[in-house]
Amino acid sequence: MSLKRQIQTGPNFTPAYQSSGTPFVTGSTGSQSLKGTAQKIEFPYVTRFFQIDCYGPGPLYYAFSENGITDNPGTADNRMYLTGSSPRLEVRCKEMWFVKAGGPNTDFTLIAGLTGISENQFPSLTGSEGYKGIG
Repeated sequence: MSLKRQIQTGPNFTPAYQSSGTPFVTGSTGSQSLKGTAQKIEFPYVTRFFQIDCYGPGPLYYAFSENGITDNPGTADNRMYLTGSSPRLEVRCKEMWFVKAGGPNTDFTLIAGLTGISENQFPSLTGSEGYKGIG
């Protein structure tokens, strides 16, 4: 007698990261250029990888949470600075945040490879997740 086993996907389901990702492309340009207000990009599924091209006149910051993108005096800097193109980053996430890094408004393109893992099965990426009294 064989055993029936239900395969469940989740954030640690390795086969989802071993196959090619489904393409997801977005960005900003013209009237939608990055300004001083953070812009959130939500993915319908968890990413397998992403790459960002910053092609506007100014640099940008990107992060994986709203708290990470905001510049709060006296706190650690939890965002990355980008001019030009990022390498292809093998990072799994369900959202990204973008904001211009001073100077003129700027434009970007984001390409990501998506897994089949639903975004609601992935935890929020924050240093205070699960700790009482923080965040």
